Amino acid sequence: MSATSTKQVSTISKPGNTSSTKAWIYFAITLGWSYAFWGIAVFSGLSIEAFFTKLLLFLGGISPMLAAILLTRIDKDTSRRQDFFHRIVDFRRIRVIWYLVIFLTAPLTSLLAVWTRTIITGQPYLFEGALRLLAHPIGLLPLAIGHFFFGPLPEEMGWRGFALDHLQFRWNAVTSSLILAVVWASWHIPLFFIQGTYQHVLGFGTTGFWLYMAGIFPDTILMTWIFNNTRRSTLSAILFHFMINFTGQFIDLTQGLAPYRLAWSVVIAMLVILIFGKNLSKKPIN
Repeated sequence: MSATSTKQVSTISKPGNTSSTKAWIYFAITLGWSYAFWGIAVFSGLSIEAFFTKLLLFLGGISPMLAAILLTRIDKDTSRRQDFFHRIVDFRRIRVIWYLVIFLTAPLTSLLAVWTRTIITGQPYLFEGALRLLAHPIGLLPLAIGHFFFGPLPEEMGWRGFALDHLQFRWNAVTSSLILAVVWASWHIPLFFIQGTYQHVLGFGTTGFWLYMAGIFPDTILMTWIFNNTRRSTLSAILFHFMINFTGQFIDLTQGLAPYRLAWSVVIAMLVILIFGKNLSKKPIN
């Protein structure tokens, strides 16, 4: 490991250095917990409309958060425990420019996908989902709250709030992102077999399946980029994840947009790597 890389990693791991082994322990707990509950949902054969299935989806979905809290709580270093929880709520870590990046990137890539599809196919995109939601604006708030607390918050407390730090202690940001993307994508697989989920609609092994899984990789790189430039802000990852999911409610990627959205995400991620380097940040991360 180069001297520059060593300095960067040392800063990332504050407060206190931790072993990358904890990332693998974290992945094992998270996947095991989720697969157990979601496996029951799969074998039950019940759809997402059933309360039992919803309960199982919820219990499996909070595994990234629970595993992170468990491993943090048993850490004997008080400063590391405080750091974990502080980064979830400290909005001051995020400068205004990065709030713009967080809130505009997902809508931008989706709109670029719409534009590209229109140019290539000659078929205008009708924005039916957006018009339907805007016709009943009173429903936007509960929709936003649901998308925040059931997905971004419990997931990012673990994926970025815990695992990413430990991966970057051993590997650079790009490699860490690719490792995390593989695990994150694998975590979603049981959802493709639960009737009524977004993933089940796409279908396992279909073109939609592969586009969905592939899209996780550039999104993970962009999330690491934002995380590393916002002083390891877990809140930044939560908000970015929220914007990806919420934007999908207005611009439906299943309407032929997924390939174009993926292409633009890859282009933006590659530009970020070229400009910011393998650690996705030009400054030490703290």
